[in-house]
Amino acid sequence: MFRFRFRLNSSVFALASSIFFNHSSKESKPIHVENPSDLPRTPYQHINCTGFECIRESSMINLSSSSSFLKHTLYYYSELTQRYCTHMSTMIAILEEFKRLEGQGNVQQEVWDVYVKQRILLSDMKNELLRLRLLLSTIDRLVTESIDACYQTQDEIVTQLVANELVHSKRIIEQNEQLIIQNERILTSEQLKLIEGPVDENEIKNAEE
Repeated sequence: MFRFRFRLNSSVFALASSIFFNHSSKESKPIHVENPSDLPRTPYQHINCTGFECIRESSMINLSSSSSFLKHTLYYYSELTQRYCTHMSTMIAILEEFKRLEGQGNVQQEVWDVYVKQRILLSDMKNELLRLRLLLSTIDRLVTESIDACYQTQDEIVTQLVANELVHSKRIIEQNEQLIIQNERILTSEQLKLIEGPVDENEIKNAEE
């Protein structure tokens, strides 16, 4: 078995070290940034941003988004409520026209066909209102949780404004529901009159006989 011994004298070692370190310095040059503000920043990062401040900014973004979601959904729900109630008023007018044309055969039947089509459309609008009402209930919980989170980050002023908006939104929803109930009662009453009308006339004829 052979053993090789390789010894470097001081001059050779110094030369090898200088070559190695010069080569390494060329491959990895340090990144020099003249202005730290030129670096990429997160949407809610500040110059002196701490971890808690970032959490606060995030909670405010979440609160603003949920509040905006509530406003847009509530607006469409209120608009559809008005259209729904207007449509019921139109159907009541069609029923009155149908009763006025009683005994005129085809003309009365044409009015009834229009009423049937309007009733189908009313049913579709009713289903859409129910879906929006369920969605508003979910958004209500979302906004409430966002408000609780923001209170814990001590953003009381903005949080209180959103809380007031939530209370106001609930009042609007209640008013819309009352409006829907009132108009549905009127339409149901007119439909019952239409059903009861022929029955009463038959009873009168039987009493005369």
